[in-house]
Amino acid sequence: VKTFSMPQDEKLSEIFYLDKGTYYLEISDSKSNYYLYDLKISNINVGWITNTDGTMSYYDMNGKIVKDAWLEGYDGEIRYVNANGIMVTNQFVCDGTYTYFLQADGSPMKDRLTYHPDGVHVIYFDEYGHEVFSDFAHVKRSIAGNAVDDYCFFDVNGYLYVDVVTYDKEGKNLY
Repeated sequence: VKTFSMPQDEKLSEIFYLDKGTYYLEISDSKSNYYLYDLKISNINVGWITNTDGTMSYYDMNGKIVKDAWLEGYDGEIRYVNANGIMVTNQFVCDGTYTYFLQADGSPMKDRLTYHPDGVHVIYFDEYGHEVFSDFAHVKRSIAGNAVDDYCFFDVNGYLYVDVVTYDKEGKNLY
């Protein structure tokens, strides 16, 4: 229930957002005085909205669709909306520095080994959702999801080294 109380001859300007539904406006005055009211109601989308085709879009506080931007999702995870304003799902996206795989809910895959789309190679996304390239990573779960404590190297393509001998970053220890 949204209630306003104001002294006589004062103007009230209030913006608030309501969920879909039926609402009633009640104006009461214990003294039976008459006042002039100007009520404006607009129907604008704000925040994450599910489109008719099941995709999602984000609308700013002015009801304008946000396009080609990284945003915070309803769960605190990052999301990306493309040039058409549609949240990207089930695909790789690069922000200019890092490569992410955005899952079915649009959130980045994190701290996980998975198969590359070629179905042959294994790739890894760190705890921030960044795909690892040309670097070592401390992997805590196997591709099956079991707990492990592995130190793995991923090449320039992001592929896990398997049965390959390599040196550490300092070039001292052979793995």
